[in-house]
Amino acid sequence: MTRIKTTSLVFLLTIYALSLAAQQSQTRRVGGLEFGVGGNFFGPSSLMAELMEEHGFNDDIRDWVSFEDEDFPNFIPVGFSLQFAYSRIIDPYSKWGVLLHYAWFNEVHGFSEISGHLDVRSTTIDLIPVYMREVLPSLEMQVGPSLMVNSGRKTSLYNENENESRDWSIGVSPALYAGLRYSIWDGTDTYGTIGASYLLTIPVNMGPFSAEYGFGSSYEIPESKIGFSHLNVVFTLG
Repeated sequence: MTRIKTTSLVFLLTIYALSLAAQQSQTRRVGGLEFGVGGNFFGPSSLMAELMEEHGFNDDIRDWVSFEDEDFPNFIPVGFSLQFAYSRIIDPYSKWGVLLHYAWFNEVHGFSEISGHLDVRSTTIDLIPVYMREVLPSLEMQVGPSLMVNSGRKTSLYNENENESRDWSIGVSPALYAGLRYSIWDGTDTYGTIGASYLLTIPVNMGPFSAEYGFGSSYEIPESKIGFSHLNVVFTLG
């Protein structure tokens, strides 16, 4: 067999195998469970840092080992997101589903020479009925309403005169969810996607958050409007 014939045969067999795989992939599922993990951006941490700046938790601490100042307030801008979803196929291009989303926003650290440390962590858990549709090959659009249960909690307990009670706030807000995700692979038993989504919501009241140090000296962030809208980038396995 000549080299040209051999190459042609390999090419035809490859095309045939890919065709069978595609047909199998398209007909194998009617829906199922999904698990996703990733990061979140642009959440409430930056707003909390602005409130700390405004209310006096912006003093620096000198590190006498490195002789450098640690600036306050500070936080890591990337948080952690976790998702669980269940979906069912409506037609070859559409699905409906229910998405449970949890976002853990990184702690914001503030410091005042008068009242000491104040650390605040925010989270949200969201229930989202979602409509999904393939808009391009391997590209899916997702939209739906959401109900967000948002929380803010003081986590700093190492100031001298603070007791074990922690400042804790909870607020519920409606939201809109929209996202796109791209199929990385679509096998017989599993599939994987990478996607980005955004939750848009209205601000809710959080606080007050206070810190007390020394002889009863304290600073406080009063009850304030905090927005929990954020961007998620998530890898999903189904």
